[in-house]
Amino acid sequence: MLINVVVNQPQADLAPEGSSSGQWSSYYDQSQKLSVTVGLTGSIELAFTVQAESAEEAGHVVGLTQTITASSRVASYFGGEKLTLTLSDTPCLDGDPEIIPWYNSASKGVEITEDTESTLTLDDSPGTHLDVLSNDASQPIMEVTVEESFLVTLYDETTEEALRQWTWEYSYTIKNGDADKSTLRTPQVVTHAETEMVETSGQDFKKEGPIANDSVVRTWSPGEEEGEAEEEAGAEEGAEEGAEEGAEEGAEEGAEEGAEDE
Repeated sequence: MLINVVVNQPQADLAPEGSSSGQWSSYYDQSQKLSVTVGLTGSIELAFTVQAESAEEAGHVVGLTQTITASSRVASYFGGEKLTLTLSDTPCLDGDPEIIPWYNSASKGVEITEDTESTLTLDDSPGTHLDVLSNDASQPIMEVTVEESFLVTLYDETTEEALRQWTWEYSYTIKNGDADKSTLRTPQVVTHAETEMVETSGQDFKKEGPIANDSVVRTWSPGEEEGEAEEEAGAEEGAEEGAEEGAEEGAEEGAEEGAEDE
């Protein structure tokens, strides 16, 4: 099978997504919670041509799948609260639920021929949706840190074989440029690191769901002050329980000693 890579492009022209008129663009989600889209403009792209070299290969269905191998998205809020988004099970399949296992329409499996080249493309610019306000709705978002890694597989559905594979990963931190902590300002990219797709082989990949969007786990954690208060409350509760237990034991021992003296 003839496979020629024609594009391997890292993310370019990076800027925070969802910002306009000096502010992050917020909206109300289906549960009427104020949300903001977080991500970077620009996308990573892999494109290549594929063609059958023999009558035996002609008619094989070949396309691109993408597997998320690791994912962590953490939003920090003024006041110390954090919202962490992880996936319930990694690795997991990534892409359009309507055409799995393929990533999207440009990477959907095609029947290859000897006569013509077929072009397959995977273009990805990951983003996420996060709460504008902390869990107690008292403080706005301060900073977002994202780290994710992926495995792209050129998959022959006819033979159920991985023909070629590539890995890529990225990370970034975006902060809310709001000095007075009262609203959303222009988001600023603090750090960013990404890789172009690097060829690999022999990696396990997913061909069935659930897909990433159906596997998101949201976890709130308190700020330092709240955490310390909870620890103090727990210590006080433990001390009270210990004192009560000690008093009960002392009363029982006293009663037993009194009975023996009689």
